[in-house]
Amino acid sequence: MNFNATIIRTAVLLTAGLFGLSAHADVIKSDGNVTIRSLPHEITEDFQLEDLVPTDNPLSSIAYAPGSISFMDGNEQPLRGINPGHESDYPDDWWHGSGLVYVTETDTMIVDFSNLYVTAFTFRLGANKEAQAWIQAFYSDDTGATGSLRTDGWFTGIGPDSSPEYGVFVTDQSSCRKLTSVVIDPNFTWGLGDMQIATSDTCTTQVPEPGSLGLLGAGLLAMGFVWRTRRRAMVSV
Repeated sequence: MNFNATIIRTAVLLTAGLFGLSAHADVIKSDGNVTIRSLPHEITEDFQLEDLVPTDNPLSSIAYAPGSISFMDGNEQPLRGINPGHESDYPDDWWHGSGLVYVTETDTMIVDFSNLYVTAFTFRLGANKEAQAWIQAFYSDDTGATGSLRTDGWFTGIGPDSSPEYGVFVTDQSSCRKLTSVVIDPNFTWGLGDMQIATSDTCTTQVPEPGSLGLLGAGLLAMGFVWRTRRRAMVSV
């Protein structure tokens, strides 16, 4: 009985270990603060992701309260949205996502986050031929510290038969750490789409209410009056 129990326990531990390895096999790079991953979305843990739905073409920015998200290529030009298989310039149906794919002509795509506490950003990458890329995430926190995380060299798996998903996640959210920008650098013309984002409500800057500002102003005026009265009394003595 003890021997059988030992075998069963060993089998359970081995199975758990295999599941643990498979659950972490999607990590491309991590520095303890930020993690770059390949997805499926079930690996996004507790991040409350929302779809980003662009309304402009070409895509230069998306308003996302209380800030905004901007998109550009290496020449600081907006990304043009195309529908592969339905346009003469892009006849091949290589995009396996939903909606448009936003393409670059400079082999670089830059996504900047302004006035937002972004904790996660996911996206799909596509290409009309076998491709490689690297991803670099920039981040900062409320102490003024900054950092960046870049994949080790180029990774593959993007091509006409596959438009895989990737994500950048803030794994250590202490000191209100947030993503400030994500740079994607492919080795030729292609694009991204199917974007999602997660932000932090707990790190949103609180603006004082008008009533609070009024009380603060009245208090400062009262302190100034008292200081001036005392100064006059001292001068008269």
